[in-house]
Parts: sequence; structure tokens; C-alpha cells
Amino acid sequence: MTGRNVSERPAALAARLRAAAAELIRVIEPIGDDRWRHVPSPGVWSIGKDAEHVTEAAMYHQWIIRTTIGDDVSPRRPAIERNRMTTVLSLSRQSSCSARGPRTARPSCSP
Repeated sequence: MTGRNVSERPAALAARLRAAAAELIRVIEPIGDDRWRHVPSPGVWSIGKDAEHVTEAAMYHQWIIRTTIGDDVSPRRPAIERNRMTTVLSLSRQSSCSARGPRTARPSCSP
């Protein structure tokens, strides 16, 4: 493998990443609040939670790569705000579980 091949691979991946990010932004920008927060069924993430997960994962993986190549980055990994990401899903699950009776009868609805 030559130096030229190595530099082409990151450039190609960067182009794919830019295109994927642009497409994701194009798809999610027009989504309204109600649809953004809607949980389609118990255990299924809302559009907003999915989008937040993608964003935070990208920031985390960028930190890993930058740390690996020796960039000057914080030694602490980026925080992943799980409380924000799961709030709507948890509220929906609680409502769904409450409607079906006591939690003790349904292990899938335990906290």
C-alpha cells in the first residue's frame, strides 16, 4: 500500500460522510415538533431520539479519531446526554405500562 492509497481512502470516506450528513439534515430539518417527539410504539425511538443519537455518536467517534491521531483534544470523552435522549421514550413507555396494569406483572415495564 502506498501513501497515495492511504490518503485516497480518508478523502473518499470524508466525501461519503459529508453526503450522509447533508442528506440527514435535509430529511430532519422540516420535521415538526409533534412528529419529532412521537414514539410510534413502545420500545421504538422517536425521530428526535434517533437524530440525537446519531449526532452524539458522531461527536464521540470524532473525539476517538482525533485522540488516536494525536490532536489536542480534551482527555475526557464527550458526554452523551442519555437523560435527554430517553425522556420522551421513557414517558411514552410509562404511559403505555400504566395503561396495562401494575409494573410487577410486566417485567418489560420495569424502571
